[in-house]
Amino acid sequence: MMRIVLAAVLVCMFLLPGLVYAQDVQEVPRKDIDEMVKRGADWLKSQQGSDGSWDFLDKPFSCGVHASGKGLGEGCTAFCTFALIKAGVSRKDPAVQKGLQNALSRISGGCHCYCVACLILLLEAYYTTEPKPEKREKKEDDKGWITEVTKKREDPARQIRRNAPPAHMKLLDDLVKWLVSKQEPAKLVWRYPGGSGDIVDASNTQYVMLALAAARRLKIPVPADCYMKVVQYCLQKQEAQGPEVPWFPVPAADHDFKDLKKIEKQMIKDMRKLEREYKREEKKNPQGVPPRKEWGTTVVEEAQKKIFGGEKKKMYARGWAYMPDDDKNRAWCKNITGSMTTSGCVSLIIAKHALEEMGRLPSGLKKKLNKGIRDGAAWLAHMWRTDRNPSKGGSAIHLHYYWYGLERVGILGLVPNFGTHPWYKEGVGFFKRTQRADGSWDAGGSGTSGPIPDTAWAILFLRRATTPLVRVPERPVTGEGLFGPKKK
Repeated sequence: MMRIVLAAVLVCMFLLPGLVYAQDVQEVPRKDIDEMVKRGADWLKSQQGSDGSWDFLDKPFSCGVHASGKGLGEGCTAFCTFALIKAGVSRKDPAVQKGLQNALSRISGGCHCYCVACLILLLEAYYTTEPKPEKREKKEDDKGWITEVTKKREDPARQIRRNAPPAHMKLLDDLVKWLVSKQEPAKLVWRYPGGSGDIVDASNTQYVMLALAAARRLKIPVPADCYMKVVQYCLQKQEAQGPEVPWFPVPAADHDFKDLKKIEKQMIKDMRKLEREYKREEKKNPQGVPPRKEWGTTVVEEAQKKIFGGEKKKMYARGWAYMPDDDKNRAWCKNITGSMTTSGCVSLIIAKHALEEMGRLPSGLKKKLNKGIRDGAAWLAHMWRTDRNPSKGGSAIHLHYYWYGLERVGILGLVPNFGTHPWYKEGVGFFKRTQRADGSWDAGGSGTSGPIPDTAWAILFLRRATTPLVRVPERPVTGEGLFGPKKK
């Protein structure tokens, strides 16, 4: 029996988001990650109110808005329900059902961009996440990675139109229009409604951009001008200068998305061809398939060369602040931090993808946009921390929010490592060390608003929950062969 070992190839194969390094899985087994997520989800369900809602603490962030049940409160409930679905909890589960209904009941009147954006993400996940089969077939498990790569996936726009009632489709359309209408004409991006001085911020903007990316997946139109304003703002507010950082690949900045999708499409085509050839060889050789380099390396290596190849352009660490134009001149608003730098990167990546597809991204602007993404990733590498949200001045809280931001940049930007740091590997190690006995996570004075949002962000990081702009495998490879071991 011939077994084709892929471990050596897969150690370096984070060519696509959603795929775990083989070495990561060896150090923290997949079953341990699944158990961490399950314990976190069980704890999150235990904290749900009888009315289906979740609330959060007012420390250490001290935002002072949740107690009224308005604004961020709705966003917390929608976001926690979204996290449960991404954790693998069935949408039929009472906690998911109650959370969805509560979020829907509280959406009207006085909402913030956060709660509207989170509800859009929740509705998309609720109606497009495929339920897990009651019993997973052994055959599918044995085939491993090839099954995930070559599996045909239904268009989410078709899924949601088949599964969602007309009222929810109309609601989604209305919510997207509401977000677009709240984009500040002079300030270019988003803020809390009623905020003093009309000061916009990077965090509201990031969540809106994630929601607008979901809208485009669902074929809900978003004006190109909306994205152009975001690009203008992010390029204006990014640090003007920064130290040079040793080059590392940032595919979302190094290539056009249309080229990345061509690589993905060709890889899947080649893998399907190999699968057919392998099956023919199995029939001819019942004692084992003769070894061939193509079974385990050629397709992967060719894709890697294309995705990580190209010109090695200079990178300079340039980040973003929360409110660079804060009219009260508060230091924490103007401080350059890791969480806000991930927000800037995510906003630019989503805008680039949308404008490319619309044919509305001129070459001159694209060059500046790519540099903004590349330099933002360079800042994250240069200032890398695992124990706190890195900052250039003073203390910064929001540790778990920062980790979830790294996940979003890694997935959307197809970034395998920030410099020398494999972000998923180091993040899994961090969350394994810090999960509490009851299953929750709480960064305390380094966090945001207590264990509820911290636990939701931890779950989403571990699940690599951000929907990629280039579709990829969703499970790690730990098996012994391309199609699994030969059955006796």
